[in-house]
Amino acid sequence: MKIFQLTTAMAIVIAVSTSCSKSSDGTVTTPAGMQFQLTTSNPYVVVNKTVAGSIVWTSGSAWATETKLEGKQNSSQLEFKSSVSQQINLFASVIAGMGNISIPAGTYTEVEFKVTLNQNGSNPAMELNGTYTSGTGVVTPVVFSINSLFLLKAEQSNVVVSANTSITALTTLNLSLISAGITQAMLNSATVSGGKILISASSNINLYNIITNNFLQFHHVDVTHH
Repeated sequence: MKIFQLTTAMAIVIAVSTSCSKSSDGTVTTPAGMQFQLTTSNPYVVVNKTVAGSIVWTSGSAWATETKLEGKQNSSQLEFKSSVSQQINLFASVIAGMGNISIPAGTYTEVEFKVTLNQNGSNPAMELNGTYTSGTGVVTPVVFSINSLFLLKAEQSNVVVSANTSITALTTLNLSLISAGITQAMLNSATVSGGKILISASSNINLYNIITNNFLQFHHVDVTHH
């Protein structure tokens, strides 16, 4: 069996806002501010075998409770965070921002970008919905759901923050890595409840553990200065 070959990606984007101060020469400077976003792309999964099956993810959401940036500056460990309570549509055509963090100018090393997710009432911390089509053409709805505190992380070696400028940091979670270890045989033998393959902490736990353990790995973030 081959594992998923998948190009789906989830992105965390960080944009910028304001807060001003004056230097000794009277120049007004504006520290960078960060606003996080989550989205997905390429929601088509090929599950290879002699006859390939596939998963198409069609919708999904995440409930964010905190955004945070951690890094070192001159050997000092610093963190900047913002509390939020916001549901994010992971498939929205217009990406909503969340959290507002003011970052003083300077060079930061060993930087980590973090988004904390958690269940809010009946809303899961994260959910993806789609359909699985087996190699023989049988179509079954599939749901991946996290219903507890969960942390998404990305990292960058160095980030330079300049006054009066903006920064965009795009973190891509490569779901070909997230699905590593899952085979078509596992999906074909998965428990179907209410007509769906539910992948959660209490249903199809083997699949859930593989996906969540892969999600916990650090991922690369591309930082763009404007």
